Amino acid sequence: MKKLIAVLVLLLSAVDARAQAACAAGSVNNVPPVPFTQESITVSTNAVILTVATYRPTGGPNAIQAMISIGAQPVRVWFTGIAPTSTVGHYFATNTVFYVCGDTLAKLIMIRDTSAGADAVASVTYFRP
Repeated sequence: MKKLIAVLVLLLSAVDARAQAACAAGSVNNVPPVPFTQESITVSTNAVILTVATYRPTGGPNAIQAMISIGAQPVRVWFTGIAPTSTVGHYFATNTVFYVCGDTLAKLIMIRDTSAGADAVASVTYFRP
């Protein structure tokens, strides 16, 4: 059992590292993006997007990456600008973290999964060069 847990931790770490590396391609002069602001988004039965004014502040620079963690309720997500439904879209379980980079920030749409007992909360940290 301990070996299985160790393998799972290793695999999850590798997936997270690949996601971060993919987003790091937006770094400037090999300097990784730095966090500059955050928000909490309530994800309910109506599809929601990231707050444009938060990741594209007046006077910039704009965010190039976001780290999103899903709280106590699962959500569905599409990264294409098409709204998911409560049963269709990428499923993110509770306590899941994922990254969104570049133009996909404007295309991310989330909705509460049909199995959720209440609204979900997505905690978002934005990064810029």
